[in-house]
Amino acid sequence: MDNMITSFPVLEHPAPSFTTSEALEFAKLWFKEALDVSPLVSERDQNFLLTNNESEKFVLKIANAAEPVEVLDFQNQAMNHMAKQDSSLSLPRACLSLDKKQIHRLELNGDKHFVRVVTYLRGKLLDDLPNNKRNQDLMVSMGRFLGRLDCGLSGFSHPAAGHALLWDLQQTPSLHQHLSHIKDKNNLLTAQKTLDHFQDHIASKFSLLRTQVIHNDMNPDNVLVKHSDSSQVAGMIDFGDMVHAPLINDPAVAAAYQTVSCGDLFQGTADILKGYHSTNPLQEQELDLLPSLVVNRIAMTAIISEWRAKEHPENQDYILGNINRTWEVLNRLHKQEYADIAERLKNSLG
Repeated sequence: MDNMITSFPVLEHPAPSFTTSEALEFAKLWFKEALDVSPLVSERDQNFLLTNNESEKFVLKIANAAEPVEVLDFQNQAMNHMAKQDSSLSLPRACLSLDKKQIHRLELNGDKHFVRVVTYLRGKLLDDLPNNKRNQDLMVSMGRFLGRLDCGLSGFSHPAAGHALLWDLQQTPSLHQHLSHIKDKNNLLTAQKTLDHFQDHIASKFSLLRTQVIHNDMNPDNVLVKHSDSSQVAGMIDFGDMVHAPLINDPAVAAAYQTVSCGDLFQGTADILKGYHSTNPLQEQELDLLPSLVVNRIAMTAIISEWRAKEHPENQDYILGNINRTWEVLNRLHKQEYADIAERLKNSLG
């Protein structure tokens, strides 16, 4: 087991804290006309909603001071790639400033920050949709959408695609260094067992899976559903956790959030997987590992949240979010037989 301390500066450095007035000044690099500016909730970055006189909306994104410009370019180029690859898929697009740049560098109190503007997508956040409205059709629609996105990204490459991100399942060994932040002894034991299971049963197989650039963050805060039909995905936002990784990680991340929501590993995964597999067929060895990766991602969410809440107490309410429910579900799931669930999932695909 590798217990060497690994640094992830973007998660350690505090989020930017620009004022609305300062954000308006930054926006003038992109727009000549008058704008209404309002803050949006964000975690490690700072985002503002921009609205012009024609009611067109955009998002001003101020990156964490620890975020390399190469990683932001990676995200922008992926959005540009998808606009050409599958223009019918509703995703944000990077906007050119008045002097034809996609990224500007600004400073505050000695910290440099890179600023971008992306298009705003209309729709209702999945997180605002009650659980009893999240039906099977919606889960299948999410899977299809993610499968199409990964198909579009399959040929995309960028020099920064391999950057180190703690929210990447490949970084699971690095989570050991943050276990000390878990105060509940039962939760700590569950987290340790989950990480040990990855090391003992997943790691050697994981490194043999096919890889590509993936979105890596289909969570309810990033999925938009249609106002007219909440069983259909309207779009997906936030390319901030994008990374080059095993393809199976993308549906595993999506299924992890749904599993916490419904409290059942098979039920939380089956419909998302059905939709994904119909547009981007998965291989048997990927399906074999899927339940373990879903549980591992749930553990990752719990561990990172506990750590970051201690690091950034000013933002702990947002960071911790659904933490009690996450631990409750994880404690229940780690006792299950993942191989049996993998077989049930494969059988459900026909």
